[in-house]
Amino acid sequence: MSQLVLLVLGIVGLGCCGCRQEKEEPPRAPAGSAPVAGTKGTAGAEGRPGAEGMPGAGGRPGAEGGLGQGKRGSGSPAPWCGPSRVEVRCVSMASAPLLPEAIVSELVLKAASDRFPSSGESSVSLAVQYALRLSRVEGRAVAFLGFGGRLHGLGPKGPIDLGEEASADVQWDAACEAAGADGAAGADGAAGADGAAGADGAAGVAPPESCRTELEEQSAALLSGLMRRLALRCELLSCDGDLVRRTLASQEERDRLDAVRAVGECRIESAATDLVALLDSPDPRLSLAALVALGQTRWPGGVGHIVRRSQAADVQVQRAAAQALADIGTEQALRYLRDWARFHPDPNLRELCSELIRSGSGEEPTGQQ
Repeated sequence: MSQLVLLVLGIVGLGCCGCRQEKEEPPRAPAGSAPVAGTKGTAGAEGRPGAEGMPGAGGRPGAEGGLGQGKRGSGSPAPWCGPSRVEVRCVSMASAPLLPEAIVSELVLKAASDRFPSSGESSVSLAVQYALRLSRVEGRAVAFLGFGGRLHGLGPKGPIDLGEEASADVQWDAACEAAGADGAAGADGAAGADGAAGADGAAGVAPPESCRTELEEQSAALLSGLMRRLALRCELLSCDGDLVRRTLASQEERDRLDAVRAVGECRIESAATDLVALLDSPDPRLSLAALVALGQTRWPGGVGHIVRRSQAADVQVQRAAAQALADIGTEQALRYLRDWARFHPDPNLRELCSELIRSGSGEEPTGQQ
């Protein structure tokens, strides 16, 4: 039976990042988040039983103690996206007095519970690292707050290995700056927990509550966006055509880029026509991805659009167009490839087209080389 396991780990040489080393306790899960899984027959969070006696999110029934039902774009079940194992790790000494690992663990669980479906059928793990680094910019104290998340495991259509990052700069007042500087004192420079005295008697300085509140609010917002992206990208791996086409119309550029790639990787020919308009996107990443994906769908109607796009001066676009024609592989597409292999003014592109023809059809081009 799958259980959610929260591992709060320090990095060797960087201190415990806010957790007291002499007593390791799992962080409490706030209401609405996924608690640490217990054993079958034990009470859920807030004392109410979860599904099959396992703890559910915020005391509500969950799937075998996994994350509670999250918000999903498609509305169709994708329980294999919900992580059954969550690991949180800090990678910055400055995080200790200002943003303890236990607090971040709660925020991670809350954000994951809000975005992911239950993990009852999941073998996926979620690892989150964060860093808080203090600096001065034009005489003002600035904190760089960064998170990185990776979803890893096995889904019904193959391996899942997705990574996302989110970061922000936080302006500090003098009190927060002092806490960040003085609170980092401890053994070998490692911070004492919550500003407590470190080894060798080096005392830390507890930061004002307002400093932590600002950091927690920023962290919650960053983690919410990070989890939303991971959840959407995981669902796109299901090759749900309706979800992919809806995401193609998203106002978020990165979401559209992921949906374009999903059209190609899943070979959703019914969405190929949606890619045509994106070939002329002002975003070069989006237009190039649409060109690649159009070839991957193997839609014969895409040949003319690919040839038109190949007239761009960009060498990367021309090479992608040649590959897209080879992917479609119809006689019309191969005829263009043979012509390019003979007469294109770029010798590198002629060589690429010749190689694509040899590997695809076995026909050797003749003519100008």
